Amino acid sequence: MISNVLVLTAAIMGGLLAFLRYNVHPASIFMGDSGAYFLGFMTSALSVAGAAKGTILLPLVIPLVAFGLPVLDVVFAILRRFFRRAPIFQADKEHLHHHLLRLGFSQADTTRFMWMVSSCFGLLALLMADLRHRGLDVVIMALLVLMIAACVVFFVNRTNDKTNRHLP
Repeated sequence: MISNVLVLTAAIMGGLLAFLRYNVHPASIFMGDSGAYFLGFMTSALSVAGAAKGTILLPLVIPLVAFGLPVLDVVFAILRRFFRRAPIFQADKEHLHHHLLRLGFSQADTTRFMWMVSSCFGLLALLMADLRHRGLDVVIMALLVLMIAACVVFFVNRTNDKTNRHLP
């Protein structure tokens, strides 16, 4: 039997995939705060609904892993500002995408790299889920290893391209 959580999750994912078509650079539409708040609320609500049907901890941790890149970026920003004794809500230019842009990555390359890293976190979250299909675990683990390797190759190639341009 298909659960309501699965149906609602699939519907939200379908809507987001359709939205993404118009949100890729140069974007013709922008989600804004209301859309982001709605997605955050739905992610939380679906996690709690999933936790109510089985083990408590795993359904609450899996979304944190799936959203690992923005979660880690926020955690590092808060810690960085705390240790510098700066106001926690004060903006700075020290986020991951700022560092990548300073390394010479284009906006498109920065976006690609962050999508690749986010995909790795998403695959890791899938591995953490109770899949019960050993073959599927192996496939996801292989995809995760390939994505991590692709991230490393992409980063090294882009970094080498930027440094080789400055050579005589």
